[in-house]
Amino acid sequence: VYTGKGQFWFSIQRPDVADLGGEFDGTTPDDATPYSNGTVFNWTHIGTGTNATAGGIGLLLRAGTAGTIANSIFTESRGKAIEVQDKNAPANDAYEKLKKGELKILNNLFWANGTTNAIDASASGVIRVTSGNPTQDEPTAATLVSHMASNKNLSANPMLRGVSRQADGGLDPRPGRSGAAYTGDLAVLPNDPFFTKVDFKGAFGANPEDLWLSGWSALARNGHLPKPGAGQTINIVDSSLVGGKTYTWTKENTYVLDGLVFLEEGGVLNIEAGTVVKFTPRADVGNPSALVITKGAKIYADGTQDNPIIFTAQADDVNNPTDLGPRDVSLWGGIVILGNGVTQKNGNATASVEGIPTGETRAIYGGNDNNDNSGVLRYVSIRHGGRILTGSNELNGLTLAGVGSKTVLEYVEVYANSDDGIEFFGGAPNLKYAIVAFAEDDSYDWDEVYTGKGQFWFS
Repeated sequence: VYTGKGQFWFSIQRPDVADLGGEFDGTTPDDATPYSNGTVFNWTHIGTGTNATAGGIGLLLRAGTAGTIANSIFTESRGKAIEVQDKNAPANDAYEKLKKGELKILNNLFWANGTTNAIDASASGVIRVTSGNPTQDEPTAATLVSHMASNKNLSANPMLRGVSRQADGGLDPRPGRSGAAYTGDLAVLPNDPFFTKVDFKGAFGANPEDLWLSGWSALARNGHLPKPGAGQTINIVDSSLVGGKTYTWTKENTYVLDGLVFLEEGGVLNIEAGTVVKFTPRADVGNPSALVITKGAKIYADGTQDNPIIFTAQADDVNNPTDLGPRDVSLWGGIVILGNGVTQKNGNATASVEGIPTGETRAIYGGNDNNDNSGVLRYVSIRHGGRILTGSNELNGLTLAGVGSKTVLEYVEVYANSDDGIEFFGGAPNLKYAIVAFAEDDSYDWDEVYTGKGQFWFS
C-alpha cells in the first residue's frame, strides 16, 4: 500500500542476473483495500539488454496498484517493457484501476525493448497483460493499448549518450537534445513542491551538471561513468537554454550551437576559461547560428590569457593554426548581447537588433538604464563569423545593443568577420583591450546614442 512520491529515479541491470525494473504491488490479499497509489515522474530504467539471458519486464503493475508513472524512459528490457496485471473479474487489480482512470501511464518513452518495440500486446510488442492467469478480462489489452496511445506514450529514441554495464567509462544516461526526451510533450507535474519542473523526460538532462550520479556514487567511483575531463561534444539548440536558469559550460567539452540560440531573461550562462564554443554553418540564411544574450540575462565568459574562451565555426580546428585564415568568414553568425541601456532609433527608445529576423520579440533592446549589467566577456576570441541573414543584413562579430556600463568587456578579439567587427547600438558599455582583425566591413561601429568609453583598441 505505497502512496509516496518519487522523481529522478535511475536503474540499470546486469545482463546475466536480474528480475524486474520495477515491481509495484498493493495489499494482501490481492483484491483487498486500501491499495497502492504512488506517483513517479522522471525515471530512467535501463534493462538487461535485448540479447541478455536474464530479466524480462521493465515495469510490473500488480494487483491493488493505482497511481501515476510519467515522463520516464524505459529501454533495453529483454522482453516486455510493461505488464499491467489483469486477473479474472477482481475489483482492484491494476487493469481495473487503469480502466477507472486511477492508474495513469503518461508521456513515457519506450525504446529498444524486446524485438520490435511496438507499443501493443502482440507477441513482439512491449505490452503484456497477463500474470500467469489465462482467463484475464481482456486478453487483447485493448484498453491498455488505447490508454498508452492517447496519453502520448511513445516508441521513440531518447538518444542516451552511452549505455554500458561494464566499468569502462561508457555509461552516460543523459539524453541528447535532439532526442525524444526533449522533443516530445511532457505530462503536467502535480501541484506539489516535492516535484521539480524540468524540460526533459527521464532522470537526467543533457547538461554536464545534470549527471547527478557523478562524483559520489559507486557508478562514478568504480569507473562506469565518463571520466572527468574526458570531454564530449554537446549540441545546443534554442530550447537548450531557458530563462531563469543557470548553465555552466566547462572546458573539457566542446559546445556546438545550431541556429539562433537565445538565453532569455533571468538566465545565466557561465563559461569556464579555456572552453571552445562552435557554431554550425546552416544552409538556410534566415536562421544563422548565433548566441543571443537577451535583456535581463547574463553571460560570464571569463577567460584568461593562457586559457581564452573561443567562439568559432564548427569547421575550425583551434589546435591547427593553418586550417582557417583571415579570408574564412561568414561561417556562422556572431555573439549578440542585448541590454536595457538608452538608445534611440527612429524616435523609439527600444528597437529590434539587426542581424536577427524582424518580429523576433526576444531581439528587442533598449531602455533607460545605462548602468545595466549583462555580465563579463574577458579574454574572448570570436572567429570566422558574420553570416548573412537576408540581403545585406549580416551579424557582426560582437553586437552590443543597449548594453550597460556595469558589463565588463576586456581583452575581446574579433577575427575574420564578414560584417563589422564590433558594433555598439546605444547604451554605455566600456571596452578595453579590443582587437578587430580582418573584418570585411567596419572594424568598430557605433550608432544610436552610444555613450561608452574605450581604451587600447587595435584593428
